[in-house]
Parts: sequence; structure tokens; C-alpha cells
Amino acid sequence: MISALKKIYKKEYLLFLAIGFLPLIYKICQIIFLTPFENAIKIIGQMAFIEIIFKIFQETIINPLFKVLGKNDNNEEAKNYYAKKFLLAYSIICIGFTFAIFFAIVPIMNFSKIHEEIFDMSKSFLQLMVFANGVNVIVQYLFTFNMISKNNKNIFVYFLISSVATLILDIILIPSFALGLGVNGLAISTLIVNVAHLIFFVFTMPKPPKEEKNIFNKKDYFKLCALSFAETLTRNLTYYFVILVLINALNNQDLYFISNDFIWSIMLVPTMAQNNLVKQNLSHSNNESLKPYFINNIIICAFILLTVPVAYVLFRYVFSFNNHTDYFLTLLKLIPCYLIFIFDNVIESYFIAVGKMNHVFVQTFITNIIVYLTSFILYISGVWIVTLNGIILVFSAGMVLSSAYTICIYIFEKHKCKKV
Repeated sequence: MISALKKIYKKEYLLFLAIGFLPLIYKICQIIFLTPFENAIKIIGQMAFIEIIFKIFQETIINPLFKVLGKNDNNEEAKNYYAKKFLLAYSIICIGFTFAIFFAIVPIMNFSKIHEEIFDMSKSFLQLMVFANGVNVIVQYLFTFNMISKNNKNIFVYFLISSVATLILDIILIPSFALGLGVNGLAISTLIVNVAHLIFFVFTMPKPPKEEKNIFNKKDYFKLCALSFAETLTRNLTYYFVILVLINALNNQDLYFISNDFIWSIMLVPTMAQNNLVKQNLSHSNNESLKPYFINNIIICAFILLTVPVAYVLFRYVFSFNNHTDYFLTLLKLIPCYLIFIFDNVIESYFIAVGKMNHVFVQTFITNIIVYLTSFILYISGVWIVTLNGIILVFSAGMVLSSAYTICIYIFEKHKCKKV
């Protein structure tokens, strides 16, 4: 067991873990600064609708890159060539997509059932966040090339810019003791930081060779893009309808969004660091065992459970939520879902790294059709009366089914390889 863990920690895991924790400070500060503003927590929860739309666009383009470029471990010139070659075309498409979402923001908000009391403030906030997300998808494209090339120096600077610049700008723009822009200050801060990321990555790109390096299989790439698009579209649209829209219909979305964001921002930091490492390493060495990562997940589970009391302290004494008990109980109900998620996601990261997007697509399709779509049909037909606990239960059922399929397929794949 110790030797298996050493295999992870001898690599770049500690770096990914360290830089992953840097954003914790500004995340906590953001909530502290925003709490005094009326309905601020509910408004920032609406950001999830915009993030989902851009996530579909982003994952379609980026996930296949690990397979088509990662295996070319020693051909850094080729990676640099394609990073720069596709940047302009990708950026133009992204800009067009961003403006399309900007002009469609009101219909999206109406469809998302955003309540009248926060509609106007949410509109200006989401319009700013559209541009912040538009810049970010270009940044993530360049970030992925740095990941594949194992350029950890640039990755560290990226997270350093995120933490330091965001914290400084948040202090200046958000709180009432400064400019007092509230949620719009958060959006402006995010946009400025993302532009800083973009400038940094563009100016630190290595000079590409003049001649094309023929290692990029365009046919394989576009085939993987199609599978990636089908998978991310199915997964995110279902989450949009069954989780986000129904949460908004309950008008207590702040309970879900804050509790869920706490899990992603603090509890799942080691998991996200590990998933980055899995994609980085397995894209170079497809036959590497996942055993060390599974063992490390046990440590991550222990970390998550240890942070539970921290959540209660933050909700009650730092964020000063009046209904801190409700936030904490919602968090406790969500945690079991994510304890399953961390094991499932290691295998998903492996499938993305080695280009087996067909498995990820089938998993997503089965889970969303059986659990989420069925639940939504029951809701619109009046059979299921939606409650927050009911939505969390549906979310949990989807996670269990998804993980069961992923684990079975992974075991089958490994068994098939041994027979060959």
C-alpha cells in the first residue's frame, strides 16, 4: 500500500494538490463579502446555468486532446505547433458562441425559472459572467496543452494568479466597505482574472516549428469530439433540467448551491488534483495501473469526513448564516453522493485520457435516461412532488448507477487485456 502511494506522490500530485488549495482563501472571502448583500447567495447560484452551457462547448473540444496528443510524449514541438495552430480558430468560434449566449440571456433566464425578486440583478450578473466564461474556455484550452506537456511551472503560475489576483480584486470590488459592487463585483473580478490568465498563457507559449508535425490524427480527433459532445450535452442538459431548474422552482436554491459549492471548493480539491494527474499521466502511459489512485481515494474520503466540522464552523460563525443548520444538513445529505463520485471519476478520467469516450458516453446515456429523465417525466406529469430531499435522492441514485456501470466496464476492459 505504501509503495502504491509513493507512486503517486513521487510524481506531480503534491504540486496539483498544493495549487488546488490556493483558491480556498478567496472562495471563503467571497461568501463573507457577499453575505451582507440581499439575495446575493441566490444570485451567484444562477451562475451554474451559464457555466453548464460553456462546459458543453469546452469539454467537446478539450477532452479529446489528451488522447490525440498525450501519447506523443517526446514530441513537444508537435504539441506546440498544434496549440498555436488551432488557437485562433478556436478563439473565433468561442467569441461567436459567447455573443450568441449573451444575446440569448433573457430567454435562458426565463427558461431557468429565475424568480422575479432576483431577476434584474441576476441579469446584469449573468451578462458579465457570460464574457468571463467565454474567456475562460480559451484559457482552459491553453491550460490543457500545458497539462499534456507537463509544464507544471506555468500551471503553478496560473493558480497563483487565480488566488492572489482574485483575492485582491474581490476586496476592492465586492464588499460594502470598498466599492460595494456585490455580485457584479464578483463577475468583474472573475473576468479580469480570466483575461490575465489568457495573456499569461499566450505570452508563455513556446515558439512552434514552421513546418507541420504530422502526429495529429484529425479523423480520430473529430470522432472523439463527436462522442465528447454527445456525452457532455446529455450529462449537462439533464443536470440543468432535473437539478438546477427544479431547485430554482423550490426557491431555496441557496441551500443547495452553497452546500454544493463548499464540497467542490474545499472537500473535493484533492479529488480534482488527482483527476488532473490521472489524465496527465495516463495519456502518456495507457497501461499504468489505477490501483494507487484508488488507494489514495481512501485517504481523500477520510479528508472529506474530517472537513465536515469545518463546514459547520464556517456556516455558523464565519459566514453567519441565519439558517446555518439547514445549510449543514444539506451538506451532509450531499456528501455520500460525492464519496461515490471520487471513485467513479478516477475511472472516467482514465477513459478520457486513453480516448475511450464511448464508455463515458454510454455511462452518461444510461444514467440520464434511467434516472434523471424518468424523474423529470414524473415531475411534469404531476406524479413526483419535488422537494430538496427528493432532488438529492435522485442525484444519489444517478451517481450510484453511473459508478456501477463505470466500475463494471473498467473491470471488463482489464480482464479482456489480460486474455490478449
